[in-house]
Formats: sequence, C-alpha cells, structure tokens
Amino acid sequence: MAAASRKLAETRETEESRVVNMSRSMPIKKMLGDPVIQVRGLSKQYPIAGREELVTALHDIYLDGMSSDDPDAVPIYPIRQGEFVMIRGPSGGGKTTLINILGTIDTPSSGEVELCGRKIDRFSTDSELSRLRLETLGFVFQTFNLLATLSAFENVELPMVLLGKLTQKERRRRATGRSVSQLVSSG
Repeated sequence: MAAASRKLAETRETEESRVVNMSRSMPIKKMLGDPVIQVRGLSKQYPIAGREELVTALHDIYLDGMSSDDPDAVPIYPIRQGEFVMIRGPSGGGKTTLINILGTIDTPSSGEVELCGRKIDRFSTDSELSRLRLETLGFVFQTFNLLATLSAFENVELPMVLLGKLTQKERRRRATGRSVSQLVSSG
C-alpha cells in the first residue's frame, strides 16, 4: 500500500491543480474541484478462522494532506472532484479492501472516511450507507453484476427508480443517453 500511496503523492502539484505524469508524455494540467474523498487513520483487520491473530489489510492510511506517525510516510492529498485516480499494487496489498471501504461496501476497523463531506466510520448504519451509495457513488465492476431477471436497460434504470426523483422520461434519457424523440426517430 505504501507504493500506491507514494504514486498518488507524486501526482500532487498545488492545492488547486495537479500534474499527472503520463510516463514519457507531456504532463496534463487540470483544475480540480473540492475534495470528495478524504481518509484519516484508516485501518482494516480481518479475523482468521481458528486463530487469535488478525490479518491487517490496511494500516494507518491517510488521504488528507497529513501523514501518519511514520517519518518515512509521504503526505497524500484528498481525492478531488474531477480527478482520475489509479490504485495499483501487489496482490494482497489491500487495494480491494480500500476500494470496498471507499465504496461503503465494507467498514474500517478504525479511522474514518469522508465522502463528499459525509463522515463514514464503523458506526455508520446500513441505511445511511445505502442512501449514500444510491445518491452519490457509482461503481464500474470488472464483471457485469447485472440482475439476470432484468434487461440491460432495466439494470441501468434501477438505481434511478429506487431514488424516486426522476420521471420515467428522464430516467429513459439518462439510461440510454438519448431523448425519447431520438429513440423513436432512430427506430
């Protein structure tokens, strides 16, 4: 996880913009918005069946511009609106655990995550996390993870139906990327 942390820190230029080093190509400058993901003291341990000791998947992760007590730690800044971030590292390095916690699918053993100004920690309720996922987060899975009884369109439309804030016409436009009149004219 330390290598992934250093890679994130290497993209930092200023508080308002970042230079993303695209290996041997020209750096890209982009103005970024407010912080959307901040992490403070994030740790996650899992029990091992039949053993007393815990497996540590994440230990003392910070994405808030501060660093942990480790003198060798590089400060890593919050993830900001409009930023593209890649997490990479060795197998078993904690990448999936971190993504699951950031996506509110799992909870940290200690520390906290702040998503779009909302504090998430091990005391957050399932209903709070479900609402946050429905209203704020989007997931792109490596596998399809679709509901087999629904069409592809219905799978895309389902979160919008559950949210209950859009008309059927607006849901259709968002799910297809086209208006109803464009759908009718294109057959």
